[in-house]
Amino acid sequence: MPKRPLLPDTIAPSWLVVQLLGTLFFAVTLLTAREPDPRVWAAYGVASACWLGFVVLAPRLPKTAAVLLAVASVLPAALVGRAGDSSAIILSAVALGRLATLTTTGVGVILGIGLLDIALAVTSHVLAGHSPGATLAEPAVLLLLVLVGLNRRQYEVQAKQAEALLEQTRLAQAEHARAAALDERTRIARELHDVLAHSLGALGVQLELAEALLAEKSDVDGALRSVKRSRRLAADGLAEARDAVAALRRDIPPLADVLAAAA
Repeated sequence: MPKRPLLPDTIAPSWLVVQLLGTLFFAVTLLTAREPDPRVWAAYGVASACWLGFVVLAPRLPKTAAVLLAVASVLPAALVGRAGDSSAIILSAVALGRLATLTTTGVGVILGIGLLDIALAVTSHVLAGHSPGATLAEPAVLLLLVLVGLNRRQYEVQAKQAEALLEQTRLAQAEHARAAALDERTRIARELHDVLAHSLGALGVQLELAEALLAEKSDVDGALRSVKRSRRLAADGLAEARDAVAALRRDIPPLADVLAAAA
C-alpha cells in the first residue's frame, strides 16, 4: 500500500494545529510583554484564561468556547491605547482571527465582535491621545484579520458541504448498484426457471410414458427406452442450467464486487 504524504491533517487535525499555534502566540506575547500597569496584566491574564478555556471546551462545547474566545479578543482590544507595547493588539488579533474562522458561530456574531473590538481599540487610542495614524493602524489590523478569518471560514463551510454531497452521491451510487445487482439476480432466476421448466416438463412426460408402458402393456423394452430418454433429458437440462448460470455470471459481476466498486 502506498504511503500517504504527511499533510497537516494526516499529522494532526487542522483545528488542533491552529489551537496550538494560538496558544504559542499567547505564551510568547505574555513572556515578552513590557507592561508596567498591573491592571493591564490582569486583563491579559483573564484573556489568556479565556483562550485556554476555549482550547479545552471547543471540541465539546463550541458555543461556550466561542463566548470565551470573544472575551479573549475584547479585553485586550479595550487596552491597546493604554498598553506599553503591542502585546494587547497581538492577543486581541489572535483571538479575533480564530473566532472569525469558527463555523459554529454565525457570521453576524463574528462581525459584531469584530466591530466591537475595532471600536474599543479606536476609543482606547483616542482616550490615550495618540495620533490618527496610530489610532487607525491597529484597528485596521483587526479588520484585516476578520476578513481573512471569514474567508477561511467560508472555505471550510464549502469543504464540509462538498464532503456531504460526495457522501450522498456515493450512497446513491451504491444503492443504484445494489438495485441493478438485484435485478440481474432476478433475471438469473427467471432464466433458470425457464430452462428447468422445459427440461423437467419433458422429463415428466417420458416418465409417465414409461409408467404407462409398464402398467398397461408390460412393455419393458419400451419403458426402458423411455427411461433412457428421461435420463438424457435430465442430463441435458442440467447442462443447460449450468451453461445459463455460467453465461450470466460472466456478464454480471458479483453483488459484493459491484458494491465495492461503487464505494
